[in-house]
Amino acid sequence: MKIEDTFYLTYTAYDGKTARLCLASSKDLYNWTKHGPLFPELKWTKAGVIVPEKINGKYYMFFGEHGVWLASSPDLLNWELVREDHILPLRPNMFDSNVTESGPTPIITDQGILVIYNGAERTEKGRIYRTGYAYFSKQDPNKLLYRCTAPFFHPQEISEITGQVANVVFVEGLTFFKGKWFMYYGMADSHIGVAVSR
Repeated sequence: MKIEDTFYLTYTAYDGKTARLCLASSKDLYNWTKHGPLFPELKWTKAGVIVPEKINGKYYMFFGEHGVWLASSPDLLNWELVREDHILPLRPNMFDSNVTESGPTPIITDQGILVIYNGAERTEKGRIYRTGYAYFSKQDPNKLLYRCTAPFFHPQEISEITGQVANVVFVEGLTFFKGKWFMYYGMADSHIGVAVSR
């Protein structure tokens, strides 16, 4: 994402044992400065998405895989947890009972901060990955306003049902272009797809 004149990229570093959420920045998208792990005190971190504007003088990030945490920063480089528990925890017997992982960059709307996230549950046929959403307060991102009870996006096509990991749609990118929303997602961990909404 771009804030003022700088691009910020969150990514996962993996040493063979532990995943660490890291950050890099760039002025031109060609030359990058790596800033290292953002939460070295946590054992396993992934999937960070930054709210694209300051709220009450701070930036906010949703991140996590087995439950989503909330962190804040004064400068986009130094981050700390807002709370010790998950702001989007796993929910038993629901589509996000096994995985709750941040998706694309949050969108600030009239209804609040829209966070699209990827969920998974274990079934008799194995894990199924689907996509849900939640709204948080624009005045206080620590306040959950609404969380969907059912996924809005799920595996349907052959390339989403069969592949390296079956039954996966995993949304990672979202952009508004020429009057349409383009949502980019992983398909069974084998292809990249795009879904378009008008």
